[in-house]
Amino acid sequence: MKQQSWQLKNLGRMKHLKKQQMKLEQMEQMKQLKMEQMKQLKMEQRKQLKMEQRKQLKMEQMKQQRKHQMKLEQRKQLKK
Repeated sequence: MKQQSWQLKNLGRMKHLKKQQMKLEQMEQMKQLKMEQMKQLKMEQRKQLKMEQRKQLKMEQMKQQRKHQMKLEQRKQLKK
């Protein structure tokens, strides 16, 4: 009788440990997934930032080009 109750307790502990182990594994998987998602998000943000910077640079270059063109036009006008 005592051995049977001891076996039942042991079985209960084993089930509990198994549940705990599964819970820990699940938490670890979620953690990995979250890290992967954050990595993706950061990559996307960097990509967006680079695109914005390129856009700004192009706009700045266009502005400079227009300024230069206007100066050339003014010189032509002055020469006439």
